[in-house]
Amino acid sequence: MEWKRYYFKLEMEQLPERIWTQFKSSEIVQEMKMQSKSEIIESIDQLPEAILDKMRHTVEMVWREFDKQLMVTNPGKFANAILSESSLGKDWLSPEEDDAWKDL
Repeated sequence: MEWKRYYFKLEMEQLPERIWTQFKSSEIVQEMKMQSKSEIIESIDQLPEAILDKMRHTVEMVWREFDKQLMVTNPGKFANAILSESSLGKDWLSPEEDDAWKDL
């Protein structure tokens, strides 16, 4: 099994219920006519690459939307993270940093 399918399976197994609820109502899951986490997990090895990528992208988008809503509804808890993002991004988004992480 290739690594991206393996890690996507792990991610799906550990998906919190609130994220799963959003994900299962997404277009890709509706098209596949799958209703349970276990059905999706079992199908990951057989999915065409394009479908797998679309599913991974959808899960990522659901997480981003959840995080965004969490930050909007609880701005005090996330103020430091939001305010420091651009400063830390200068270090994180450098060619040297990319080179250091390229083998992971």
